[in-house]
This record gives sequence, structure tokens and C-alpha cells, in this order.
Amino acid sequence: MTPNLAREIAVELISGTILEAVLLATLLLAPMISDFFKIQIELIQIISLILIFSVALIILRIAIVKKKISAGPQIAIIRNRPNYVAKKGIIGHFGVKWKVEIGSQYRGDLIQSKQYAWVEGPFCPDCLIKLMPKTFGKWLGLSYQHVWLCPQCEKRFARPKQYLFEEDEAIEKIADGYI
Repeated sequence: MTPNLAREIAVELISGTILEAVLLATLLLAPMISDFFKIQIELIQIISLILIFSVALIILRIAIVKKKISAGPQIAIIRNRPNYVAKKGIIGHFGVKWKVEIGSQYRGDLIQSKQYAWVEGPFCPDCLIKLMPKTFGKWLGLSYQHVWLCPQCEKRFARPKQYLFEEDEAIEKIADGYI
């Protein structure tokens, strides 16, 4: 409110009735009020557009996360457990334990160096129970985490992002290096 406007309202209050002062104030303040509401309406429209855009992005992100969670390994190459075992042991890698057997399908292959590694796991490093793969959503479904979960002690072990869904193959390659 400007000083001149306040002065005019005060003069009306003194010389006339309160109703005349209110009418004068309304007439004098009307352009300022309409400009104020016009600015508010524009701000509300801008904020609404931002909210709609944000909700659309969140819905898109949730759809992408769900698609990634449901996608698993497409091709699995399974080695058979060796019939004749030359070495057996436990390897600790990716924060968990893996049972490894090095051997061959046929007895004669042990001598001819046709051995390969067979991996079973992962196992909990504390209680040696086989771990279960799980995916947990974070931040209201905007992010996710792949973990191994121990059914006995309920500990979580983060799965490696570089070898996600291919951990067995990575351990087999490590174990093949021991042959």
C-alpha cells in the first residue's frame, strides 16, 4: 500500500462513513489485487506443469526398474559336476563363499589335463547356508539393489554389479586358473 493511498483512505474514514472508505480502498487496490492473483495463477500453472512432469518421470523410472528387475540371465551354460574330482575346496569371493570342485567327466581325462572347475554357491560366510538371490526396491521404487540373502541369519550380501547374474562364471574362471 502506497502512502498516498493510505492517506486517502484515512481522509475518507475521517470525513465520511466506513462504507465509503472500504469502497474507495477496494477500487484503489483492485488493480494491485488482480495483478497479484494473476501472478499467483501463473505460478500455480507453472508448478502444476512441473509436478505433472515429475510424476511422469517417476512413473517412467518405476517401469524401467521393474523391467530390469524381471530381466534375468537369458542364456545359461551349465557344466556338469565332475564325476572324478581331483581337487575340492572353498573360495571366498564377492564377500561370500563358493564350493569348487576341479575334476573331469572321465577317469582318463584327469591324466590328460582335461579338467574343469565346477562351482556351487554362493554360501553365507558365517553359517555356510546357500544364499538366495533377492532384489530390493529403494526410494519408493526409483532404485533397486540386487543382494544375496541368508535364510538362516538374514544377512544381506551385495551382488557385484560388474558380474551381475554371471557370478558363477566369474568364479569358474578364477578356479580354472588353479588347474
